[in-house]
Amino acid sequence: MTGKAAAARGVAQGATQWVTLSEADVLATGQSIARAQEPSGAIAWPDGHVDAWDHIECAMALSSCGLRGPARRAFGWLRDTQRADGSWPRAATAGHITDPAAESHHAAYVAVGVWHEYLVTGDESQALAMWPTVRRAVQWALALRTPRGEIAWERDASGTAGSYALLSGCSSIHQSLRCAVALAKLADDLQPDWELAADRLAQLVAAHPEAFADKSRFAMDWYYPVLGGAVRGLDATRRLDTGWEKFVVPGLGVRCVSDQPWVTGAETCELVLALDACGMRAQAAAMFAMPRGLILVIDDDPVIQSAMQSLLSSWGHDVIVAGSGAEMLDRIATRSRRPDLIICDYRLRDGENGIGVIKRLQSNYNERVPAVLVTGDTASDRLQEAQESGLVLLHKPVAEIKLRATVGNLMRARAS
Repeated sequence: MTGKAAAARGVAQGATQWVTLSEADVLATGQSIARAQEPSGAIAWPDGHVDAWDHIECAMALSSCGLRGPARRAFGWLRDTQRADGSWPRAATAGHITDPAAESHHAAYVAVGVWHEYLVTGDESQALAMWPTVRRAVQWALALRTPRGEIAWERDASGTAGSYALLSGCSSIHQSLRCAVALAKLADDLQPDWELAADRLAQLVAAHPEAFADKSRFAMDWYYPVLGGAVRGLDATRRLDTGWEKFVVPGLGVRCVSDQPWVTGAETCELVLALDACGMRAQAAAMFAMPRGLILVIDDDPVIQSAMQSLLSSWGHDVIVAGSGAEMLDRIATRSRRPDLIICDYRLRDGENGIGVIKRLQSNYNERVPAVLVTGDTASDRLQEAQESGLVLLHKPVAEIKLRATVGNLMRARAS
């Protein structure tokens, strides 16, 4: 990728510094998953339903955070709820099956989870205890192969195989088969047919789009062949480069669907993994991390000043706080470094207006520095003025997760 293209796509260059999640942030994420775990070991979606694929994703997150107890309960749930044919229902809520159909990539994915658990913990006994579950699941998924080698995406409630295969699903199954083969060797129960099935699936994923239903609107069909390991090297780089403009929103992340505006954290993080897997580490860092910058905070409440200084600094940023526009101008007068972001309260002491303060600071630097206006006002005229300012508007009380997302998005956009 050329320097010009890299700069256009938000790749870290020059003096830009990037900060990622801290160890505490990662652990807090894992703990939030553990708190959501049901007594049975199941980890449900926010609406309460459980599917095997996302449940396994959560189990791997728990392992990555060192939360072995919750992770093992999650794997225990997989053992306990696997059906006799080797599958799991597409959805279950509170222990009751709500959708009895089953998806091939859901079942096969248990091999990825178990192999990941073995790599993280080195616990061979756990891997061997899960091996019968893995073997049944993979055999069930492979029973959905077509003569050409792709794998139908589902078996419906009546037992009928789906009429088509999915590129993203088969890419995931390819990775699952590679992990299953490794587990088979560990269990001294070699499965050469699985290896052949994985090889054939890789060929189809890499070079035969006609084998799969057209879901090219979805980002997963773009990057999953790389994420699942079927496409590597120069072919992987070319594939990611070709779809970039279609799916990546600079400063935000990845659109789940190309013709829809919404950007999702899941797709963005999966693209990060795909970029890293094929050696595009600078692009991965720029996509995942938040640029480190200088942030100016103007608020007339010393308690809020102190809290914002502490919070933003903990995210890796340099912070200057002040109680008014004039005080901030004094504090930055001798500094040559330009700010990357301004955060200002709407109503300051002595009737000072945050919109005016931001405009003065932007004028001081002769550029439109990204800015956030924070307000607790509910009066319609003041809300209208704030909304018409064109600034990013946050309403008090501002949740930490909302503030972090806003700061991250604006900082990434500025660095891109």
